[in-house]
Amino acid sequence: MYKNKLFSFLGMAVLISTPTMADVYETVQIPASQDTTLIDDPNGARSNGSGPYFFVGRTGDSTGGGIRRGLVHFDMEGVIPETARIEEVALQLYASNDPDIAQKVRLYPALQDWGEGASCANGGKGTNAQTGDATWLHTFFDSATWDDAGGDRARPASARENVDVLGIYTWSSNRMIKDVQSWVEQPETNFGWLLIGDERNLRTVVAFASRESLNCNSGLPTRWPTPMLEVTYSVAE
Repeated sequence: MYKNKLFSFLGMAVLISTPTMADVYETVQIPASQDTTLIDDPNGARSNGSGPYFFVGRTGDSTGGGIRRGLVHFDMEGVIPETARIEEVALQLYASNDPDIAQKVRLYPALQDWGEGASCANGGKGTNAQTGDATWLHTFFDSATWDDAGGDRARPASARENVDVLGIYTWSSNRMIKDVQSWVEQPETNFGWLLIGDERNLRTVVAFASRESLNCNSGLPTRWPTPMLEVTYSVAE
């Protein structure tokens, strides 16, 4: 309803001033270019850059080190024009497990560039970090580090979504529209989103299908839905 009213208003205004001008709307679906898990490890030596899942929340480890955070990035250069006005944004992720406790998973814009290396494990414990992997301490293992362990992020959260059973979940908000608008206009600031879940309660971990959902001999019979960003934008024609 809002889009139609906006289009009609703009059309009327343009008709009076410059009849050849109009706003054209496009919707694109952008697959993730990177995703990974930040595994709470004091040495920053664990990662899962190329695994079939990335993990968010907290494991059943009550002795510490059980926190998991996700990172996901979408490359928009050459897909969305720099002059575009972002109208709608929706991030879709597939939760492949039922967490013991329903939780809110929050999105924050990441504030540093980070890497997706060759480390590959089926489970949330990850494996030895490889060159270029993002870890709890490193943006790129083991040559560059986060300012804050666990990932540098802007606040407040751009969006949040309740996750309680397996299936597809969608994050969408006005703040996400602002994030994407900023990244389109200034691609050098696009470091994607950091995902944070319930880190206080045990056994809240959610496994989201990654863009490499058939890697590491995952044994999955088919490829699950991989991270997808749907963006509707307008451009003056």
